[in-house]
Amino acid sequence: MSSHAEWDGLRSQILTRLSRCEVRAARDPAPPSKPMFFVSGQGEPYYGPTNEARAEVNFMLGLHAAAGQMEWRSEMKRPGRIEEALAAIGDPALDVETRSVFALLLLDAVDRMAAYGTVPMELLGKIRWQLRRDAQVRSRMRYFWTHMEGSRAVLGTLC
Repeated sequence: MSSHAEWDGLRSQILTRLSRCEVRAARDPAPPSKPMFFVSGQGEPYYGPTNEARAEVNFMLGLHAAAGQMEWRSEMKRPGRIEEALAAIGDPALDVETRSVFALLLLDAVDRMAAYGTVPMELLGKIRWQLRRDAQVRSRMRYFWTHMEGSRAVLGTLC
């Protein structure tokens, strides 16, 4: 199979997933204040935490400055951390980078739960509700997780 055909196949899969996640503007409770477009050749909309957001999340979680994905995954298993992350996504005092990291942590937790069993529907509903209130973070998560082969639970939450 040629590399051109492989790229066409990948593009088709991504577009199919994105079309399932589209929300009609009339039903979207929080339309973005400015359109979220990116031009091919510019930076990706979201590809992970910035150093500043990483430092803020580590501070908020009470972790050492160099903590990363492994420590965050462990921390999200502690009682009350899921609720704290949900609150952080909706906190207007936090910048979009920090809110995006907390959304990423929650969706990673959902992805791991789905891999090992079931995900509580109530949790999926809470995450979906928070993401619908923040179109920019939702857009970033859709981009990130469609490229990372997220589980059905994650992709369904982003719809």
